[in-house]
Amino acid sequence: MKNFALLLLIPVFFACNESGKQPEQSTEASAADNFTPATPAGTVAVGFPAGDTGQVKITFALNGQAKEKTFDLPLADDAKESDMFRTVWDKPNSCYIGVLMKKRNTRYYHASLDGTDLKINQVGTPPAAIWQYAEQKLGLGKLDLTTTVTKNYRKNLTSGKIIADFIVKIQPAVTTTDSVYVYAEFAGANKTLHLAVPDGYSGGIISAKAHPENCTIIFAKGSRIKSIADVSVNDGHLQITNM
Repeated sequence: MKNFALLLLIPVFFACNESGKQPEQSTEASAADNFTPATPAGTVAVGFPAGDTGQVKITFALNGQAKEKTFDLPLADDAKESDMFRTVWDKPNSCYIGVLMKKRNTRYYHASLDGTDLKINQVGTPPAAIWQYAEQKLGLGKLDLTTTVTKNYRKNLTSGKIIADFIVKIQPAVTTTDSVYVYAEFAGANKTLHLAVPDGYSGGIISAKAHPENCTIIFAKGSRIKSIADVSVNDGHLQITNM
């Protein structure tokens, strides 16, 4: 494989999550603080079919009725099942369910009573108070004590017909303190990504043991993380994808 280098200069400050919302907007900063969850009049159960990493099953029960619905979803593979979802009741008969996806993105579903019918639907962007409460107050998508964050990642991989070390490093920029370089290498190919780092955050790398061919570049501040880019090796090819 021929050597090649790619330098990407991208002033990334925050990554949007799956539902398209912008985290930590100042105009919505107090939404979760002013939100009080409702007392449920029913129940919501969330399950993940055994041995399946691509489905979530939601069961909603209210007023003697029950509704069950299964959705296809690329679930996170680097979190415990108990950390995979959070429920937020905004009304006694209305509940939002946030589910953790791959790359620490989130998707939301809404269980509600429509007339006399129970409904379970995917929603785009839930109200700010809902997603902020789920993510900031209840901790959906935050780092747990079992998550290892590193600045240097190296794994020997077999990808396609190539056996080589997959290397990912986060290195400080030479001329500034508010940006970092992400360097990735596999089988002689290398790529470099230049990222601006928000104040108070630090750059890091996380990966799932089940998928050593894939890393996620994050910005971390305490237990809060923002997924910024995906670095992977696929069929012998090194790839960096902004998230």
